Amino acid sequence: MGRPRMYCGFLVVAVLLASATAASAGTWSIQTTREPEQSTNLWSVSCVTKVACTSVGDSEDLTGRPVPVAAKWDGKAWLVQEAPSVAEAKRNSLDGVSCVVLKLTECIAVGYSDNGIYLPLAERWNGEAWALQKAPGPAGSTYNFLRRVSCAAVKPIACMAVGSYQNSSGESLSLAESWNGEEWTIREVPSPEGGKLAGLLGVSCAAIKLTECTAVGDYTTKAGITVGLAERWDGKSWSIQATPNPEGAKATNLEDVSCPSAVFCSAVGVYDDASEVSWPVIESWNGENWSIEKLPLPAKAEDFRLESVSCISAVNCTAVGEYYTEGPSVLTPFVESWNGKAWSINNALAPPEGKGRMNAVSCVSALFCSTVGGFVGVQGVMKPFGESWSGTEWSSQSVTNSLETRSSTLLGVSCPTTVLCRAAGNEVDGSGIQVAMEQHWEPEAFTTWNFSAIDYPATGKASNLQAMSCAAPLNCIAAGDYINEAGTEAAFAEDGNQPQAPPVPSQAKASGLQGISCTVVKITECIAVGEYVNSSGVKASLADSWNEKNWSTLKVTEPTESKTSGLGGVSCAVVVKLGECIAVGSYTNKLGVTATLAEGWNGKAWTVQETPTLSSAKVSSLRGVSCNVVKLLKCVAVGSYITKAGTQVTLAESWNGKTWTAQEALNPEGARASSLTGVSCALEIACTAVGSYITKAGTQVTLAESWNGTTWTAQATPNPEGARASSLSGVSCASIAICVAAGEYVNKAGTQTTLAEGFG
Repeated sequence: MGRPRMYCGFLVVAVLLASATAASAGTWSIQTTREPEQSTNLWSVSCVTKVACTSVGDSEDLTGRPVPVAAKWDGKAWLVQEAPSVAEAKRNSLDGVSCVVLKLTECIAVGYSDNGIYLPLAERWNGEAWALQKAPGPAGSTYNFLRRVSCAAVKPIACMAVGSYQNSSGESLSLAESWNGEEWTIREVPSPEGGKLAGLLGVSCAAIKLTECTAVGDYTTKAGITVGLAERWDGKSWSIQATPNPEGAKATNLEDVSCPSAVFCSAVGVYDDASEVSWPVIESWNGENWSIEKLPLPAKAEDFRLESVSCISAVNCTAVGEYYTEGPSVLTPFVESWNGKAWSINNALAPPEGKGRMNAVSCVSALFCSTVGGFVGVQGVMKPFGESWSGTEWSSQSVTNSLETRSSTLLGVSCPTTVLCRAAGNEVDGSGIQVAMEQHWEPEAFTTWNFSAIDYPATGKASNLQAMSCAAPLNCIAAGDYINEAGTEAAFAEDGNQPQAPPVPSQAKASGLQGISCTVVKITECIAVGEYVNSSGVKASLADSWNEKNWSTLKVTEPTESKTSGLGGVSCAVVVKLGECIAVGSYTNKLGVTATLAEGWNGKAWTVQETPTLSSAKVSSLRGVSCNVVKLLKCVAVGSYITKAGTQVTLAESWNGKTWTAQEALNPEGARASSLTGVSCALEIACTAVGSYITKAGTQVTLAESWNGTTWTAQATPNPEGARASSLSGVSCASIAICVAAGEYVNKAGTQTTLAEGFG
């Protein structure tokens, strides 16, 4: 039921910031909007060939809840794989992954979920899809984390995962669980004598059988010093191995380990000196003892950390992490390489935006390693990135936008004051799901848009907000539609971050709201309009009213012999009580011709108002309407119609309290098609309408026009540099000098993106 916005193959949206009056001079200028990106981190990676790697981590969904994310490297780019979440959990994260090749590439990923109690999380990739596994926590435990996993290439796949948990006494202890192809089993891990706060952070097992594993981590001694911890699995039980600690270290943590053979392992981590400065540490195992390796370090660097290591042999290892440069605190990736004799610095590429970290590395040969990590993007959002090693140099790996928001659009906007506007629309997340989105404008320099936290229908599979109305700064309601648990499109409204389901006529097969208008007297009251599909499969007009407590359905009077109808916009007057509204849209008559539709609401019933029929129009419709806020004596409605020659042109009509009259709206010279989709009138003689048109060259660009009570005048509007297509969808004028409109554009990369412009 969503509002159609497709012209010449482009689906577009923009946010417009405008200041306009009938007599004032000014220009439109682009303003900054916020891209709806969620923080994403890739924590682990496992490669079986140079064209087959899998990475896992977590990403915030659109409610801010951390959810698992997985991605596959095919030799060219990282492609997202859908990773399921524990439905009732407040947060989910995958911290480790290990893949082997059987008939297909199979992977096991581990992490944790939080539904009030932190529980182990495990998922399996069978070559086609990820599925949740049941991983137990020790009896009475409250905080369970699985950090890393290592799998052997046997049938069925066998794995060992390690982490930590908190027992019923509040003690933190090491956790290990093994997977035999059918179930996860907890394996008892000994704690160092007198030690407390123990945990395992990395594990590496023999590639063929799960009879040899080495795990590393840390624990706190009786003296309160954190030291490195190493343990060995012999196929039956875990035993502690003695590990050295750097001289003078106040705290030592071993983060990861890689063992290409029983007589060689390399473990990496970090230690803090007496001044609490962090330094990298690497320890090696020769089959009998652990020893500390000497490391070269970059100049003018501080606060190091090594996060991950991958060894293909005793003479070839790669370790990755990060450090901060002196002066400005710039987070920089850090790589060290082992040639069997010494470690050396292996300079990685700087990530996008220049600041980032490497979280994990996986090597399959001397000629290929893959690393994953994160970099700090605009607005401080953590975004994923990767690099690959060819044996001689590092190169950037493309991480698809599917890990973040794929596209975004703003469709409706409302400005209750000159210093506050709220806009509503939708965005498509990394899983390809469309979800509702809101942004609000802040008064600093009249340039900044920020996201508003919203809730979604509990059973919604997809959601969309098409219209926004603010009766007062803190009284805003947005309306649209969502896909319910039955897979049916249904009306959706949101009030103060609370999702609502306005009623629809019984047996409606689908429904959606496309316009809303609210007023404030003693309480906030609203009228929302749209359309629904009845039990016979016929589209009909829909109207609902809101009294600040409940939604109720209003019976809409259809035009005589109407076959189908729908309402796209509504405007209500501020009176003693919610009494007068006008809604506009279109209907199909008995001859099959689509014509404009206007209906008036007097507080009790809807009445069809006759609108002018243009002799040159084959198809016509109204998309938006704006009326005098005191009494509905003056209204302006806009839309478009198709001429007999087949050209789409702008349409405007005015209401004087008794009749509708056609106005001569403008069409840009040479335009192949043009349309007005939103209008807002601050006064009877001061209106602004927005939309888009197709140029002679076939490009869709923004369109704005102003009404002075007598004529429409074109306003020049900019389009973002390099935009493939741009459009304006709705507009709201808080005064005769301040207007805001909502829309979209398609950027150079082909991504649908929000846009803001200012007039003044």
